[in-house]
Amino acid sequence: TALRHIEHGRNAANGFELLLLAAVIRVHEAWLLFQDGRYKDALTLLDESEAALRETDDLVVQGNIQSTYGRIYGQQGR
Repeated sequence: TALRHIEHGRNAANGFELLLLAAVIRVHEAWLLFQDGRYKDALTLLDESEAALRETDDLVVQGNIQSTYGRIYGQQGR
């Protein structure tokens, strides 16, 4: 499945100590978890990614994080 492949990629990035890449991968993993209805897990990954990427200039990924938060909260009726 896509989730299994993305987990493999995240583990590889972590193994090579590519921590920012692993954070970006977690954003995509969070999206897949959201699509699967696993909102709490998705929010946890988004929180981790947001913290790791906060000091970077990667505004596209930071925007994707915020967008995914919005989609999750909207789905939950918040």
